Amino acid sequence: MADNKIYSADKAREMTDNAIKLDDSELYPIMEKIKEATKKKEYCCYISGCTKDYIIDKLHALGYKTKLHKGCPSDPREQDVYDISWK
Repeated sequence: MADNKIYSADKAREMTDNAIKLDDSELYPIMEKIKEATKKKEYCCYISGCTKDYIIDKLHALGYKTKLHKGCPSDPREQDVYDISWK
């Protein structure tokens, strides 16, 4: 059955904030990349530059540093990437 409730903007914002706070599923693949980098004795790894801001914020809260590297706009093969470091 459809949810026929009407939400205020404040309620919708609260619901979104809670969903973001409670969902770490997008961090798991990043943690796998970090784990693989540590096995190679590296202090950084790379993820997509399209990663959502709240995921980057969660990484910062965990103590990681991030730096966005912009790809060359004239070359469609180059994409933006985040450098995640822990040194």
